[in-house]
Amino acid sequence: MTALTVNGYVINFAKSDGGGMNRRGFVIAMRLLGLGWYVAIAIVLGIAGGIWLDGRLGTLPLFTLLGVLLGSVTAFYGLYRMVEPLLKGDEHTDG
Repeated sequence: MTALTVNGYVINFAKSDGGGMNRRGFVIAMRLLGLGWYVAIAIVLGIAGGIWLDGRLGTLPLFTLLGVLLGSVTAFYGLYRMVEPLLKGDEHTDG
């Protein structure tokens, strides 16, 4: 596979004039990588916080489940906020 299409953008992994991935493809790939890390870290921190609270208070699995829920909501809200400008930039308004 030498190209990947994401939301209408083509990430070209084939060698271009400079002998590497084109700059726009690299920027998009790094943004996607950052989004993935953001989601993973938010969920893991929620789980870790829940496990820690459950250990301190002896309420296993209450805060672990709440941590999963809070981490997931935080992750996907943040993901939406980061992707929203990309989606708005793709809209074509007439008039």
